[in-house]
Amino acid sequence: MATKDKIRQFTWLDRANESHQKTLAKIAAPQRLQNKPAAPITPVNNTRPVRAITGNSPMPPIANQSKGAAITQPMSKKQAPGEMGMTQQQVAQLVPELSTPQGVTKVQQELGSVSKIKPIFDKILQPLAKKLGIEITTRVKSPTVLIRKVAQKRAEGRASYGLKNINDTIGIRFVYKNETQKRQIESAVEAMRQDGFFHVLDKQDMKEGIYKATHWDIAIPIAGARVIRGEVQSMTQEDAALATSDHDMRAVYNENIPAPLEKLKDRQATVIRKMPGDKQKQVANDLMNMHKRAGDMPLPPISTAAKIAQVAAR
Repeated sequence: MATKDKIRQFTWLDRANESHQKTLAKIAAPQRLQNKPAAPITPVNNTRPVRAITGNSPMPPIANQSKGAAITQPMSKKQAPGEMGMTQQQVAQLVPELSTPQGVTKVQQELGSVSKIKPIFDKILQPLAKKLGIEITTRVKSPTVLIRKVAQKRAEGRASYGLKNINDTIGIRFVYKNETQKRQIESAVEAMRQDGFFHVLDKQDMKEGIYKATHWDIAIPIAGARVIRGEVQSMTQEDAALATSDHDMRAVYNENIPAPLEKLKDRQATVIRKMPGDKQKQVANDLMNMHKRAGDMPLPPISTAAKIAQVAAR
C-alpha cells in the first residue's frame, strides 16, 4: 500500500476543525493574566491534504467542551473538563485566590525554586542519557497549567486541592529502546533516591487508554522543610509518541473526548505503532516543540494529525 493511502485516514474535515479552533480560542484567555497576549492559534485553511479519518464521510462538528457556565456542584471525573478545557470565568470561580495578576505572581514565585532545580537535573541526567543511549527530557509546568490543574481538581469535588497537592510540578521522562535500558533506568532512579536527590513516594505501572508508562511520584527536598513534588516517567519510544499524540485532547476534554476525536486518536495510534523507532521519536519531539511554541496551549487536532501524517509520509 502506498504511503499516501496509508495516511488517508488522517483527514480532519473543515467543520470539525473550525469548531475545535473556536474552543481553543475561547480557552486561550488565561494567558492574559500574565500580561501577555494569548498564544496564537495557527489557522488551518485547507484540511483536505491530510486525508481521511473516516474515509471521505462528513465529520460532525465538535461541540465546545466548556461553555462558561458556573460550576455549581462537583463533577465526576468523566464529567469534568480537562484543565485546559475550562473558560477563564470557570477557573476564576474555582480558584479565585490564583486568578488575579497577584495570584499568578504568587505561582511564579513558587516556581522559582523549581526553575533552579531543573538545570541541576539536566546536568546530571544528560551524561547518563549519552552513556545509556536513551533519551531524557525534563520540564516544569507553567503557571497557567498549574492554576488550571488546581481548578480542574476542584471541579471534581476536591475543594481543598491546592498548589501543594500537584504531584508533577517538575517532570522527568526516560525513553528506552529495549528491556536492558528499562532496567538501567530503574537502577538509575534508585541510585538517585539513595544519593538523596529525591524521595520516592510511590511507583506505579500506568495504563490508561493508549497511554502506558512506569511512574515514580517523587518529593525533592529544598530549603528548610520544603519539598517540590515531581514525577518520573519511563516508557518506550512508541509509548512516548502515543502520549504526545493525544496529550492535548486529554488536556481539553479529560475523559470525555468527543467520538470524532476518539476515532482520530485511535487512527493516529495505529499509524504511530507502524512507524520505525526513528519516526516515532521524531513525532514525539516535533509535537513537544510545537506545544512549547504555542505557550503550553493545546494544539488544534488538525495540527497534530498533520504532523503525524507528514512524518509517516517521509
